[in-house]
Amino acid sequence: MSNLVSVIVPNYNHAQYLDIRLKSILAQTYTDFEIIILDDNSIDNSKEIIKRYEKDVHISHIICNKTNSGSPFIQWNRGFQYAKGDLIWIAESDDCCEPTFLENVVAEFERNSNLSFAFSRSIKIDENGNKGNILQPMFTSDIRIDGKEFNKKYLIWGNKVWNASSVVFRKSNALTVNKQYMDFRGAGDWLFWIEMAEKGDVAVISEPLNYYRVYSKNTTNSMRMSGMEDVEDKKIYDFIISNYHLSWINKVRLQKCFIYKILYENEYTTADVCKESLRLWKPSLFLKLLAYVSHLKYGKRKFL
Repeated sequence: MSNLVSVIVPNYNHAQYLDIRLKSILAQTYTDFEIIILDDNSIDNSKEIIKRYEKDVHISHIICNKTNSGSPFIQWNRGFQYAKGDLIWIAESDDCCEPTFLENVVAEFERNSNLSFAFSRSIKIDENGNKGNILQPMFTSDIRIDGKEFNKKYLIWGNKVWNASSVVFRKSNALTVNKQYMDFRGAGDWLFWIEMAEKGDVAVISEPLNYYRVYSKNTTNSMRMSGMEDVEDKKIYDFIISNYHLSWINKVRLQKCFIYKILYENEYTTADVCKESLRLWKPSLFLKLLAYVSHLKYGKRKFL
């Protein structure tokens, strides 16, 4: 008996990509799924595109908000309430994937009844669909690992999942996750994966089956340029420090990662935004020096 997958498609003003997204879901070789479309009061022509699909047999719910929720993670949680499947896939409306994505990821759940979530590696694409680099070079082979170990080895050091569209997860675990992630606009998924990993095993498929769209107007880039991502990163850091017993040296390593990102990775709207982000961390000269040494050694390749 196959697992029903509830595919939640949260959308806000992604009419340009929404048709591509829905077509990539309907093209899946694994066909036991329902689609729940959640439009967060879009002001483009998203609703016109959604209407074209309303009679498709896979569409179980179309919910259009009359006011914007303020966070994609509030939409996630709302989708959980409608989901009939044991498994959930958040298929973000500006991304797309290979036709074999669900087939490969669901197979991991059929192998392991204790699996909390599974994801594939992602390939960056731009607004025109041109392919960029393959993300997550640390996952060059498939991994099946205890979730607590996955947190210690990977997730507390950064959101190595990268893109929610690459993940399928167990609904029963998601419903018991602390709702704190809903207070975020950008980094809530990182907190969500950390908590989900504590509830079972994690599987990583090294083959890149997901296409993660990165462009100037997407939520991640907008938050990064405004410095809001740094504010949320600091909250995640505080959560990690409160819940994981890190040694002094590991706390320094983690702070250094964030400072490196601010000094050498992020592109900000103004220099003042960068300065404000640094003030969140109050970095010592020692930490700045560590970040600079990493920059000399790795350049921007370290975090790709």
